[in-house]
Amino acid sequence: MKENKGQALVEFLIIIPVIAFIILCLIDVGNIIANKNKLEDEMSEVIDLYSANRLSEISNYALLNNFKVTYDKEGDYIIVKISKDVSIMTPGLNNILGKQMTIETKREIYNGQ
Repeated sequence: MKENKGQALVEFLIIIPVIAFIILCLIDVGNIIANKNKLEDEMSEVIDLYSANRLSEISNYALLNNFKVTYDKEGDYIIVKISKDVSIMTPGLNNILGKQMTIETKREIYNGQ
């Protein structure tokens, strides 16, 4: 038992990269969730502008806030979809998920006459 003075230091040095990787992954996941929530808020603004038939302002708003807007018509409904690319910064995680992850949200609104 006298020879195990450095054992705790070795175990600590082995586990530190794993803990750092987990913390960085949590930061990236938090960034993705925060951007998804922001995209949901921006969707409300886009829907308000669409309802007021101000499509040119939607394009300007999308450019300003760095997201893409698409519209699909299905019968009496319009599906408004907005998407945004989020960078994955954690080494290793970006090999699994890719360097960019696209998040999107969509809403279906009634457009009948």
